[in-house]
Amino acid sequence: MKNYKNPCYRVNDKVQCLPYFYLIGVPKAGTSDLFARICHHQDVMPPLKKETQFWPRTRFKGTSYDLYLQYFHEASQKIDSLTNITENGMIYHYAITGTATPSDFWDNDLWHYDMYNTHLDEPAIITPHHLYHINPKSKFIIIFRNPAERLYSDYCYRRHTRPTATSQRFHGNVTRAIKMYTDCFSKYSIRKCVYDRNLARDAVVWIRLGLYNIYMMHWLKVFPRQQFLLLDYDEYRKDRKRSLGRVYKFLELRTPNRKQWEQILQGVAKNTNFRRKKKAGPMLEETRQLLNNFYRNSSTEIAKYFGEDRPKWSKI
Repeated sequence: MKNYKNPCYRVNDKVQCLPYFYLIGVPKAGTSDLFARICHHQDVMPPLKKETQFWPRTRFKGTSYDLYLQYFHEASQKIDSLTNITENGMIYHYAITGTATPSDFWDNDLWHYDMYNTHLDEPAIITPHHLYHINPKSKFIIIFRNPAERLYSDYCYRRHTRPTATSQRFHGNVTRAIKMYTDCFSKYSIRKCVYDRNLARDAVVWIRLGLYNIYMMHWLKVFPRQQFLLLDYDEYRKDRKRSLGRVYKFLELRTPNRKQWEQILQGVAKNTNFRRKKKAGPMLEETRQLLNNFYRNSSTEIAKYFGEDRPKWSKI
């Protein structure tokens, strides 16, 4: 409906809204904290749950599209109730909603269950294609982190690795995983390797997630670059207000006043992993060098999308 900023439609006299924006990545890069603060903006109506997991996972396991829409029922009602009057006298619904499922960016492991990929050796249709079909004007936010640091944080966080997580075990897993993916890339297409569920499971550490440019390239084949806002985790931690200001501008939201900023910025970071990482010990320097070498080309390529605000880690 044209008098709604958020993509909404009417069904049986009830308004149903879809996400105006998607925070799609990446895991262990501050997405929980970022999404919580985005939703503190007065014009953003949060969904019932931060991560729906619908597009990469649950739709293949029996979750219907109607059940997915239920995550946004409450937000839809609030959006419908909040209005102002435009200069030409039109009643305008200015509020928006969004979602934050980091696996949307990279997880297409169940691609072979998609009817459009039947009998293929690698996926032709993945999450961005479905989201484009739903709303080609969607906005996407991605917060990237030094891929080596992201991987170690992820390793200390995951249920299957954290009970025995040590920097020495991490080094062994990284060495093995690098060899597995290097061997795969020498035999098959990069697309086939990064979306290979069995390979990812055998690698133990989710090393493929740090190949940011590969996933970004696949998204940009579907959506134009201007519909993406890229943030750097280090810059976000350093100056949340500046990063959030960029987010609000990207989402075309009102600039918060001083009191609103105080409410948005108060509180400690959400879903941090400091205690587990401290227990595992600092990453070994030789591990860091291995990962920097593995990710170098990818980091250099993803940095180009940042323009002048290239992350420092992309220059390693």
